[in-house]
Amino acid sequence: MIRSIIVFCISTLALNAFGEQVALERWTLEKVVTRASEQTPEIYALEKDIERAENLAQQAGKWDNPEASVAYGPMTQSGLSGRALDVSVKQSIPLFGQKAIAERLGEQNRTTIEAENKKQRLFLKHEVVRLAYRLSALEEQAKHIEHRREKIGLIAKFLETRPFASPSQAVEKNLLMNRLREVEEKFLDISLAKENAWRALNVFLNLESRIIPDVQWIGNAKPIDREGLWELCQSQNPDLQRGESMIAAAALEAEQAAKRGLPEIKIGGNYNEQTADFPQKIYAGTIDFTLPIFDRGGYAKQAALAGKEAASRRLEQKRRELKSQFDQAWMELAQGKKRIELYPLSLVEDLESQMKRAEQNWKRGLVQVTAFLELENQVHEQAVKVFNAQIAYNEAARQIELLAGNEFKPAGN
Repeated sequence: MIRSIIVFCISTLALNAFGEQVALERWTLEKVVTRASEQTPEIYALEKDIERAENLAQQAGKWDNPEASVAYGPMTQSGLSGRALDVSVKQSIPLFGQKAIAERLGEQNRTTIEAENKKQRLFLKHEVVRLAYRLSALEEQAKHIEHRREKIGLIAKFLETRPFASPSQAVEKNLLMNRLREVEEKFLDISLAKENAWRALNVFLNLESRIIPDVQWIGNAKPIDREGLWELCQSQNPDLQRGESMIAAAALEAEQAAKRGLPEIKIGGNYNEQTADFPQKIYAGTIDFTLPIFDRGGYAKQAALAGKEAASRRLEQKRRELKSQFDQAWMELAQGKKRIELYPLSLVEDLESQMKRAEQNWKRGLVQVTAFLELENQVHEQAVKVFNAQIAYNEAARQIELLAGNEFKPAGN
């Protein structure tokens, strides 16, 4: 009697859980990504980083403010009193392209930040898609386990109602109860995994209530142009773009350092008026310049050239790493395609049909319970592999798109 109550309660919980799942709102991937882009503080921060770099680049090209001085006061000369006024204005003149280099260097630094931000922004968006696929797959696996739990529970309940059970039937009942316990444990595991996946996704979505991503499962993965993707990786990979920008910035720093060997020029004007003794007015133009004797920027130039060489070496290292990462992701994508062919989505329906036939034959006494439970376990494992294959293929596709610097687009179909 107690076992019957337990089985009934478990079956009721499964039905309630299924009903709650159906009630959840379904969002397309495009809607999920749009929401994440609007709600993720890091993406907003990346936009502000670029805005900051743009303003600094423009500021670097601005001329220095002019210098002005005024002196006024009483004076005495040859025993006579009067007043003196002295006014001067000076302006630094950016000769030899120094301001232009500073502005170009600011723009190059902005390009470097844009490449860094592009990588982070793409990673965040592809991570949202990856988590959405994983959550959706876990939802499907959870529904499958709920169905298993309900079905085995009903069969166990059916055996409980049999009067005068034989020793063989008692063993069958124990086998079913043990399997029900295992299924219950799997349901707890999948529920925890599903909850963790939702929490990870909701970090980007910031929603009060749960949703289910309505992803597009991959039926027949279309061929992908490997060479075309590799060319994209070499031309628009954010890490390579950042490395190239750092080399260009180091070259500008070396050019800027070389300009320190040239004099800095200030031109100005001066007006002087005196009223004591013999009143006089003096107008003068001035030119001030530095003498680059002690510091001609030699060490700064060598430092910049060393930085350029270091950036070039690091870029070469990044190219090698990119090739390795691309080859690995491509291999995983190919393996994922083969797994989808082994475990297509249509297999889930076929597996359910196998279980229905096995259950009917078991009730007729044509199939032993051990064979039924073995088939049930195989059906479960293969149904799980169907969605694991989907996850593996999608994650490999996400990695390749990220390496190629591409924005999100649904994989496969």
